[in-house]
Amino acid sequence: MRRTLKCKIRLSPEDKQKALDCMRVYSSCCNELMNIAIKNRLFTRYKLHYLAYHNIRKKYNLSSQLVVTAMWKVIETLRSRYKNHSKTVPEFGIYSSVRLNYPRNFSIKWSEISFSIINGRVKTIVVGAYDKLRDEFLNGLWQITESHISYDKHKDIFYFNLGLKRETPQLRIIKNPIGIDLGIKRIAVTSTNNFFSNKRALYLKHKYDYLRSKLQQCGTKSAKRHLKKLAKRIRNFQKTVNHQISKQIVEHVKSIPESGIVFENLKNIRTNGSQFRKKQRKDQFRWSFRELQTFVAYKAEGTGVSVKYINPRGTSHQCSQCGSTNVTREGFEFTCHDCSYQLDADLNAARNIASRYISDAKAVCQPANRIGSYTS
Repeated sequence: MRRTLKCKIRLSPEDKQKALDCMRVYSSCCNELMNIAIKNRLFTRYKLHYLAYHNIRKKYNLSSQLVVTAMWKVIETLRSRYKNHSKTVPEFGIYSSVRLNYPRNFSIKWSEISFSIINGRVKTIVVGAYDKLRDEFLNGLWQITESHISYDKHKDIFYFNLGLKRETPQLRIIKNPIGIDLGIKRIAVTSTNNFFSNKRALYLKHKYDYLRSKLQQCGTKSAKRHLKKLAKRIRNFQKTVNHQISKQIVEHVKSIPESGIVFENLKNIRTNGSQFRKKQRKDQFRWSFRELQTFVAYKAEGTGVSVKYINPRGTSHQCSQCGSTNVTREGFEFTCHDCSYQLDADLNAARNIASRYISDAKAVCQPANRIGSYTS
C-alpha cells in the first residue's frame, strides 16, 4: 500500500533559485529522453539507459541518480500513454517535478529535509503536512520510497511529496455487501439507506456556466484569468466533496461486520452523448463518479474493507423486492406493477447492486457440472 505525504517546504531565495534551475534542466532532460524513447520505440528503463545515459549526463551535467530517475519518469509516462491509447506525445513542463531516490538523493529528520540537486545540496524545513499520515510516519508505521519536489507557480510554493509504503491490511471476505448507487443530483446512495447530496456542487457548476458565457463574450485578458480561477475553484470544491463523502462511506461500511463495498462498473457510460438530452449533457460529462470510486477504494484499502464492481445493466429498472422489470421510474419514485412495491429509485438501485453481487458470487462458487455418468 502506497501513500504520498504532501509537505509544504520553506526555501531561502538562494536555494529557491537552485531548485528552479534544477527543475528546468531536469524537464529538458526528460523531454529529450522522451523523444529518444519514442523514436527508438523503447519501453524499458534498461534499453533507454543503455542507449542514452552517458550522453544525457554529459549534456545536462546531472548527477547519475537524477538521470536514472528521469528515465524512470519517462518510461512510466510512456507506458501510461499507451495503456490509455493516447496518441499525443507527452511533454514535460518547464517546472516539472523532480523525482528523488531514497536514501541516495535525500534524507529526512523530521521536520528537516536535505536533498541534492545540480548545484549542490539543499536543506529545508517542513512547514505543513497532512497530520494523520505524518504522525503514522513518525511512529514507524510507514517506510520511505521515491519522492518528488514540485513547484506551484501561481502560489509560488514548493512541495516535497514524500512517498510512503507499508503492507496492505488483510481485506475482509464480503458476506454482507453494501451496494452504492452513484448519481449526479445524489452523488451516492447506499443500500443501508444513506443519501449523499450533490446539490451544492451542481449549483456552483451551473453558476459557473453562466459566468463563463459572460466572460467568454468579454474576451479580455483579465476575463480569461478569471475563467481559469473559476474553473480551478469549482474543481477543487468537487474534489473536496468527493473526499468528504468517500470518507463517510468507508467509515460507515467499516462499522458493519463482514461488510464490503459494491459499485457499478461505469467505465463506458459516457461513450455516446446522444442518449442524453442537451440540458443533461454538461452534467453527465462532468460527472466525477470515477474520482469518487477511486477515493473510496484507496481509503477502504487502508482499513481492510473490500471494494468490488458489478455489471450495471438493469440495476435501475428492476424491482429489488421481486425481481420484476414491469416497473415505472419517475424522478426519484420507483413503482413495481407486479408486487406494488414502492421505494426511492436510487435506494432500489443500490439494493439491486448488493443483491447482484451475492448472486454473481454464488454463480462463481457453484461446482462445474460433470460430463457423462457411470452406469452399471
